Amino acid sequence: MADDTRDTTGPLSGRQRIVLKGICDGRTHTQIADELGIGRTMVGNMLIKSILPKLNVRRTYEACALYGRAQGFLEAAEYLESNGMDSDALYLRDRAKRLLP
Repeated sequence: MADDTRDTTGPLSGRQRIVLKGICDGRTHTQIADELGIGRTMVGNMLIKSILPKLNVRRTYEACALYGRAQGFLEAAEYLESNGMDSDALYLRDRAKRLLP
């Protein structure tokens, strides 16, 4: 198992995305840790030592703001795709990917 607390470059790992989503959804470190089968302290360490640096932010609320914007782009992209506007949807998906690698 990779140590997600030391990885500070590149895209977010799957576990890091779960942690970020959980934090932004208002879940506690303990709830997230239970879901992932890791310790509560590791969730906090992953957030502070890995996720925030990868997103180039200092605070959790900044990371959640990026997460929210990216989710908005993805939801809009789904709507556009369902209406046959694939090129516009692709643009929004790219914007989301740049916000939240």
